[in-house]
Amino acid sequence: MKKQNMNIEIEKIDYSLEYKDIKKFISKEALRFPAKFSKEEYIYLEKIDSTNSFLKRNSDKFNRLIVTTNNQTKGRGKRERRWISNPGKSLICSILLKPDKEINKLQYLTLVTAASIHKALLNFDIKTLIKKPNDLYLNNKKLCGILCELSHINNKIEYLIIGFGLNVNEEFFNINGATSLFLEKKKRYDLREILTSILFEFEILYTKFLRNDLNEVKNIIENSEFNIEE
Repeated sequence: MKKQNMNIEIEKIDYSLEYKDIKKFISKEALRFPAKFSKEEYIYLEKIDSTNSFLKRNSDKFNRLIVTTNNQTKGRGKRERRWISNPGKSLICSILLKPDKEINKLQYLTLVTAASIHKALLNFDIKTLIKKPNDLYLNNKKLCGILCELSHINNKIEYLIIGFGLNVNEEFFNINGATSLFLEKKKRYDLREILTSILFEFEILYTKFLRNDLNEVKNIIENSEFNIEE
């Protein structure tokens, strides 16, 4: 993969995640489902408007790609709500996938992502609650949002993009009802460590999803569900 062959606005590319780095952050269970990651499946962007929008613009160039950024300037949430993130403080990630599935099966992928993040944070002794279908809460405050977008032809998927923003080291918010791991746990976290854990847990649950096995996802949701009025 060469930078000049990609029509994208980026300031820096850093292939920063490798299998040897990810291995030490995963549970023994994950080792039974080794993820087949490669350097070419990751792009790190120092600054971008939106990781989801980036993947939309470049969906024809990749079959699978994970994009992270240090600074997202125009993040979006559900119903086009603005997702505000602080440079270097939030974990921002989007995943491009092209699953051989019909549209009606993809309603579960947001829950697969939520369950993966919940499971990954347990590795750091952080227990979140999941507000179906796309939010995670900690101590009754919103910690993470998920946005899934897709393109399809008739009933077949052309591509799917799963984006999530996790508040990690933010020290304050200008809106009520939001929180970060730092505010709740009074400690700073390594964004890379959390990301690698999330990606590994996602690989496990996504592989099961492709096999039409949603038992673990349903169990996680049932045991971690949180209902709150908008």
